[in-house]
Amino acid sequence: MLIGSLLPAALNAAIEITEVKLSSGTANVLIGETRCVDIKYRNASTTQNAANAIINVPIPSPLAGDLVGDVSLSGSVHTSGTVYNPMTRTATFVFVDPLPAGSTGTVRLCVRFPAGTTATGQTVPITPVFTADGELPSSKSTNLTSVATTNL
Repeated sequence: MLIGSLLPAALNAAIEITEVKLSSGTANVLIGETRCVDIKYRNASTTQNAANAIINVPIPSPLAGDLVGDVSLSGSVHTSGTVYNPMTRTATFVFVDPLPAGSTGTVRLCVRFPAGTTATGQTVPITPVFTADGELPSSKSTNLTSVATTNL
């Protein structure tokens, strides 16, 4: 028996989240204010497409996330759909299938700390996970920290 036959199939593409960063402003978010995060991705292969590619982003508490409208998503030219599921608190970017070799782009996620229920100083990670058939998952994180508004 060949040892190679026991190993998983070779990876087809090279999907990767290359950067997760705030679209503007700082990581300190005024309670009640929306902050957007840009998620840069790529299929680094120049020859292999990526099948069934998606980016899932868990929305941690205490961020608002109980309603569909609590989270807004903007796709890219490579996405065929975006959806937020408040039952699982997961935002999903669905890519065209297959995602072409050499594809790069940016998708955007916007979230907020709800006013009236969020204590100041709470830090939460935003950690998107990029997956495709036969590929190792790729992820990176950035943090958001709640800051109380000041009364004037």
